[in-house]
Amino acid sequence: MGKKETFSGEELNAFLDQGSEFEGKLVFRGTVRIDGKFKGEIISEDNLVIGDTGEVEGTIKVGSLRNSGKITGKVFARERIDFLSPGSMEGEIYTPRLTIEDGFTFNGKCTMSEKVDLDIQTENEATSS
Repeated sequence: MGKKETFSGEELNAFLDQGSEFEGKLVFRGTVRIDGKFKGEIISEDNLVIGDTGEVEGTIKVGSLRNSGKITGKVFARERIDFLSPGSMEGEIYTPRLTIEDGFTFNGKCTMSEKVDLDIQTENEATSS
């Protein structure tokens, strides 16, 4: 297996590989990489990497996000979001810093603010209250 790109050479704490699918809620520390399919909610103060073959549908609340896969939903990133080719994002993003590489497709709403609250309720939490 080849080396997978992470943040600043950090080791991965978890990895959802291509061909894998998961539905539910993922809460983690450190760096997690998704190359498979995930549907649900992802919560962490740390780093999420979505590779070229990764697909995430739902709500993401993380410290930092690096995405070259496909995201549909809402993303809240306390520190930054890096969108890399050949990825795509459809939905809403909230972050203080954003980079979009040539070849990445973004359709949706972007709100840039110095403070991003990771405690914002998801649609499911708001409707069940």
